[in-house]
Amino acid sequence: MKGSMPLGSQFRFPGYKGNHVSPSPDWVMLACQNPSFSVHFVHRSNALVSATPKSVVRPSMQARIRALSSGLQGKDFVALIASTIAINLIVLAIPLYINRIYTSVVPEQAGDSLAGITILLAAVLVLDVVLKALRSWVLTWLGASTEHRLRMEAVRAVLGASAVEVAQQPLQARMAQLRSPTLLRSNLEQQWLVRHVDLPFSLVYLIALGLIGGWLILPPILLAPVFVLMAKRAAHEAACSTRHHHDLEVNRNQLVVNGLALASTIKTLNLEGFLIRRLEPLQERLSRRSFEQESATAKLQNLSALFSQLNQLLIVSIGGWLVIQQDLTTGALAACTLLSGQVAAPLGKLFSADGQLANQQQATLDYQQLLNLPQESNLLVGWDQRNDNATLCFAGQVLRPGETLLLLGGSPGQSTSLLDSIHAANGDDFFEIKFADQSLAAFRKTWLRRQLVRLKPEPQPFRGTLLESMTGFEVNTRAADALALCELHGVSTLIKTLPRGYDTTIGEMQDYPLAVGLRFRMSVIQALLDSPVALILDGTFPQVGTDALQWLLGLDIDCARLIALQNPPVRLPEPVRRITWQGDRLVEVSS
Repeated sequence: MKGSMPLGSQFRFPGYKGNHVSPSPDWVMLACQNPSFSVHFVHRSNALVSATPKSVVRPSMQARIRALSSGLQGKDFVALIASTIAINLIVLAIPLYINRIYTSVVPEQAGDSLAGITILLAAVLVLDVVLKALRSWVLTWLGASTEHRLRMEAVRAVLGASAVEVAQQPLQARMAQLRSPTLLRSNLEQQWLVRHVDLPFSLVYLIALGLIGGWLILPPILLAPVFVLMAKRAAHEAACSTRHHHDLEVNRNQLVVNGLALASTIKTLNLEGFLIRRLEPLQERLSRRSFEQESATAKLQNLSALFSQLNQLLIVSIGGWLVIQQDLTTGALAACTLLSGQVAAPLGKLFSADGQLANQQQATLDYQQLLNLPQESNLLVGWDQRNDNATLCFAGQVLRPGETLLLLGGSPGQSTSLLDSIHAANGDDFFEIKFADQSLAAFRKTWLRRQLVRLKPEPQPFRGTLLESMTGFEVNTRAADALALCELHGVSTLIKTLPRGYDTTIGEMQDYPLAVGLRFRMSVIQALLDSPVALILDGTFPQVGTDALQWLLGLDIDCARLIALQNPPVRLPEPVRRITWQGDRLVEVSS
């Protein structure tokens, strides 16, 4: 056997030992805050965490978490930090300019100095505009880049998990988790820069205020701790209400989706009142949480405005008294009045960041739910070629190419368990399953499942036209083969009875229902387009229709057929092998 190069190896890095990367919530936020970090981490957990954990669990071993950096993103990040620092320093230009005018230029009546200082200030303000434009461009780029990386990790996590694991949570919860990167993209601007760059500059402004105004430094120093404590309390209320609001909204939306999907059943059984009684308390609690969330956010905004106004009022009042006592100049008071607003601005940004932090944390937890999904092994890694010995062995039985094998009897779910093991392809030794003399775990699953195709008795075709559904939306390359197979196996006769034939619409705009037998035949045609080794059908529950079963058994095809049935059909084409369960063993039954 000759295999291809393993796919997915480009995603590995030193220290990586698994097939799934799963960062903790703190490190997801770190990846958003610092674009020089990537979201590829070394951590895996098979346990699903709750939808709304009470706290964010920090990783026990941070050394195991490796972040990959990009040179271009690193340069952008340095430029972003440099421009932010320069913008914060330029803020001091106007207060210092006013102080200089009143202390040196006006008393000395130096017109030339005034013109020079004014021109210099104008140049500095132009530089400020340029830096802000550069900062905005870099933030937009880094935000889009961060969202792209996070979305791709989320998509890989969902596609790499089994359908059973993905279905553990409602559809609306999964949709909320997939939307979380939209909120996380702004984490760098709204959280990291505010807390690590803007907020420290309040100390620089305080120092400048102390150097110019002396005792005028006291009002912001005395007011800031009080307002910070009040803001922390309001931020905690916002976090609690946001978490509860998120859960209630997911439950409400899921109830509405289920109600719309079962509208005909609800109408038939007169369950409208029951649905309203279920929906009304959910909507009431959701409205209450929305009110609490908006109230907490408004409180943070009011605290920011109140701190700025009260701080400025005290500085102007105390500064005016100092001017009267001739302990402070008029120019210094004017400069300190402007600096009072600059001192309050970083704290105002901090209060806003605290209000947005609840949504950021909830988005981080939603994102973590996706990354915690257990991943299927060898989904994109392994052999993707077979030799001439394309036989399927299981439980002591051998299914050769072109053979038809009926799996009969057994306890409820016993045959289904065997077929599930073949589909899972995890190398389970209980049934001793091998394909082409190799363990199923040696093959790339995406390729193996096209060779050992699992059919459903009642499949749901893809949306689109009937031909698009059968070809997997590859009409340009597969339409001719699909039409030929339909003609060969008698499916075209059923399709041509439809009003629009192969152009029949499947989905919300569907105007003609497709029979179960036709849908089953379409799924078989779709499988045959890949020239599979075997078609595997679990006809125990739900049971496959007699007409569809006879059609499948009578097909003149090269691939093998493994069909699990609870009871044998009345008429069987020749030759058809039959095996049945005797305890945990499979034995062949004579015709």
